[in-house]
Amino acid sequence: MRLLHYIEIQNFKHFGERRRIELGHPAVLIGPNNCFITPEVLREQVAEHYRKDSPRFPGEVRDASEETLDALILERVFDGREEDLATWKAASADAARLLWEARTERVKLGDLAEEFFRRLAERLGHAMLIRKGELHRLVRFVDPASIPPEVSEKLDLLGALFDHARPGEGAGDPEAR
Repeated sequence: MRLLHYIEIQNFKHFGERRRIELGHPAVLIGPNNCFITPEVLREQVAEHYRKDSPRFPGEVRDASEETLDALILERVFDGREEDLATWKAASADAARLLWEARTERVKLGDLAEEFFRRLAERLGHAMLIRKGELHRLVRFVDPASIPPEVSEKLDLLGALFDHARPGEGAGDPEAR
């Protein structure tokens, strides 16, 4: 088994220059990539942006957003099965969440989100609201209660690790040489 001995961080929060943080053992980093991306989070981003910037919201933009999102979810999540999409949309909130998690286990949600914003921009004739490298901006729309406990635990551990990393430590720091 391969072990992580350190993490190098650059341009993350208050870490501007590259920092190297030595890890103790065992060090385990777990979590699905972009697991926070849900249709609700994408809808919230669109609603926030267009509520303040467009008299076309909620009508035209909301309708375009919903149609674009439905088409993409049908294609990427439900493999074109309209009955499955209809079942998911009619399900209770808890059942819909479970179905979403099960169906998106192997879906690259970052790609889905970027494609949603691309298609919506094309349809509306606007610039993309968010590109893949900016997906972190969606986190503010996540309901903290929806974050799985194991993800919160891991994030808390990373936060503690980062809190203990002091500027000036690490191989990537010119002052440490």
